[in-house]
Amino acid sequence: MAKNPTPNTSIQKKTNTGVLLESEIRSLKLIEIETPNPYADDECYKPASYDFRVGNEFFKPLWDHKDELSNDSFSKFSETNGLTFVEPYSSIVISTLENVKLPLNVVGRFNLRIQYALMGFVFQMGTQIEPGYYGKLFGLLTNFSDQRKLLKHGDRLLTAEFLYTSDEAVVSKEKRIKKDKLLEFISGDVVSGGLHYLLEEIQKARKDMGEIRKDVTTTKFNRYSIFIVLITIILSIILPLTVTKLTYDKDDYPLLNRSGLIENINDLVKERLNSNDKDDIENAVKNYIYQLYFDKLNEIDSIKKSGKFDPKKIVQMEDQINAYKEILRENH
Repeated sequence: MAKNPTPNTSIQKKTNTGVLLESEIRSLKLIEIETPNPYADDECYKPASYDFRVGNEFFKPLWDHKDELSNDSFSKFSETNGLTFVEPYSSIVISTLENVKLPLNVVGRFNLRIQYALMGFVFQMGTQIEPGYYGKLFGLLTNFSDQRKLLKHGDRLLTAEFLYTSDEAVVSKEKRIKKDKLLEFISGDVVSGGLHYLLEEIQKARKDMGEIRKDVTTTKFNRYSIFIVLITIILSIILPLTVTKLTYDKDDYPLLNRSGLIENINDLVKERLNSNDKDDIENAVKNYIYQLYFDKLNEIDSIKKSGKFDPKKIVQMEDQINAYKEILRENH
């Protein structure tokens, strides 16, 4: 008679999979509310997600940061009656009211709630919440509408879902330290300016152009043509760089410096105020852009030949070259 096979007594480890439901989000205590908490959080729990709210700290970038960032650089809703306005085309860095505390086998993903996207907001953040992360969520909120928008402390701005990983992640203790201050999030390179400040610079440029128009009233040159040519070129240069580069190094983007672009073009025009030929001024400005283009090509070539260069810097410089090429192609 054949013997019965020996039963397999080894214990197989059960691995949870899929998106966490509300009951699991609660039981694992993934969401931590600081006390005292003036807001009820039941409405934030969804069947398979959680809505994160706007926290107390926020930061509005300026056109030019000259001082080193400190805790005094940031504002608090508790000091602004619980609300602030985000101006058209401007940005604000926010943190969440809640902390998230993930175990080593859970990962999270979060993004802007659709109702705020429909209002004209765009939110930039990290791709996901890593296993073992403990702290608030942070991100850059930009108002791309032409109207100022009200933002309140406690607004349910973001929504997040959580998923099980295939196994526990290996995370060092240093990376599991609680991060709950904006200063910890943007202590390095910080966004400068935005479209809101760009528009202010354009208004200043228009004012400068008005002064130039007064100087050419005694000539036969078409004053309106000067204004159109200059504003078109200024917009062609600044807008592509600003929209695609919310953060930048001033050494890599000299065209964003008003004195480095507008004043140079102004000088070119003033030299030719007595010219009756519209093409003379247009060609002078085009030649200026050509010079910037070839100078940047030569600079990249020299850096590459040296064998010591930062790939990120090269990419930024190539972005500039592409911007110059686009300007020259549009004005050919």
